Amino acid sequence: MIFDDLFYPDNPKRREEVARLKADIRSIIINYQTAWNNFVDKFNPIFRSLDDPKYSQIQLIPIKKNVDTDNLKDCLDEINNTVVDCKGKIEKIVSDMGIKELLPTDWVESGIKIDEMGEAAVARVFKILGGSISIVASGVVAGLVFNGIRIFFGLINAYVSIMSNLAISVTGAAFSMVFGAATFFISDLIASAITGAIERKELNEAIEVLKKVENELEPLREYTVKLGGITQNIVDGCYKLDDTHILMKDKYGYFIQEISRRKTVSFAKTSVSADVAEPILMTTQPKKWYVLTGA
Repeated sequence: MIFDDLFYPDNPKRREEVARLKADIRSIIINYQTAWNNFVDKFNPIFRSLDDPKYSQIQLIPIKKNVDTDNLKDCLDEINNTVVDCKGKIEKIVSDMGIKELLPTDWVESGIKIDEMGEAAVARVFKILGGSISIVASGVVAGLVFNGIRIFFGLINAYVSIMSNLAISVTGAAFSMVFGAATFFISDLIASAITGAIERKELNEAIEVLKKVENELEPLREYTVKLGGITQNIVDGCYKLDDTHILMKDKYGYFIQEISRRKTVSFAKTSVSADVAEPILMTTQPKKWYVLTGA
């Protein structure tokens, strides 16, 4: 390898770049898998403990693929399959409980805005939830229905985009290397690089492919953070329902707390001053009302 590097003095840096890119991609997948499985670990016991078998049998699927032994396509397919399964189960809960007709038609794609839905309809939704499942499970479902399901909808779209873009940008032998190789991908390529058997051209091609893959997988970083937020919501018993309302819990049950909003009040110009009056920001008193009460 020493003699090879005399002819290709930049190859050591290229090998390092290949190894770094592979490690980054591996990290993206593993971090997402960990975030998803943490969410599943919090969700499943809550529903498993319910008395009604119609709901106690609702269990989300953990991710089991090993990024070090399974190829990228299998890993991404499993990510998509688990999210599609979760989204379908949330929609089934909504349908089985009979609250679907109370929700806006685009609730899956856009979430729910409480001010637009109206307090009366929101109260009916929570009344049905509280009468069907436990208060804790009701909080989980409310958080997912009002806001969280948008994340799963976005993840499914991201998967479609990732797979289609990779199929377009990664072609030929590189496509088979990324989508068909065992031990994730390009591990043999890296091993060859370390022994000095790979040429500069092949290293450059490997770097180009890996950069494309890393770029396409970037949305998974964002959704990893969002999944972590959902899991923390379950732990805290506190859920963001929309941009201005939070579902919180105290010893009496769950209540919706409106986030303080600031509105601009403009005053007309008077004859006393020739200056244009500046708008004044006034804070409105936030509302709070209980929607689920009991132990």
